[in-house]
Amino acid sequence: MKRRKAIISFITLGVGVGAFYSGYRVFNWYKTPDWKFLMSSESIISELAEIIIPRTDTPGAKDVQAATTIMHLIKNCTRRVEQNTFIEGLKEVVACSNRNFQKPFNNLNDSERYQILHSFMKAGQDASGIIGKAKRKLAGRSFFDILKSYTVIAYCTSEKGATEGLAFSYIPSQYNGCVELKQQPKAWATK
Repeated sequence: MKRRKAIISFITLGVGVGAFYSGYRVFNWYKTPDWKFLMSSESIISELAEIIIPRTDTPGAKDVQAATTIMHLIKNCTRRVEQNTFIEGLKEVVACSNRNFQKPFNNLNDSERYQILHSFMKAGQDASGIIGKAKRKLAGRSFFDILKSYTVIAYCTSEKGATEGLAFSYIPSQYNGCVELKQQPKAWATK
């Protein structure tokens, strides 16, 4: 009889701890986002976006002021779960740079910034199959996925990005089916 009570107690304790942890995670997903931190992190977002789309012979993410667009998209066009995921990811970027390099993120060199962002990229890879789909449905996309997709949207919808970074033809005049391509042609900004 004592074994039966002990087993029931362990099962009850496990279920209770699991329920508490799940409740805590759901609370963190749906709490009110920390808008003050997001608004004060524009320079960090700008540096992260510049790592994703750097300046080369075309303008980079900083040149098109992608951080402003990313912050607008986070605040106005994103689900609450993903808003909290993005803001918590920014806080983790700040903590990771202080923990690993003892410097603020904006004072790191390019290789250190890339190293931090690469660790978030690896951590943000979702499981495949049904488990991955369920996780994305409940918890939303990862911090890196949100940052990457919003950086590309901000870049491609900006005037500089669409005209200088992408091939731009306001009104395509004719269809040429067989044309020789250059080495690495630009993507088209218009459809």
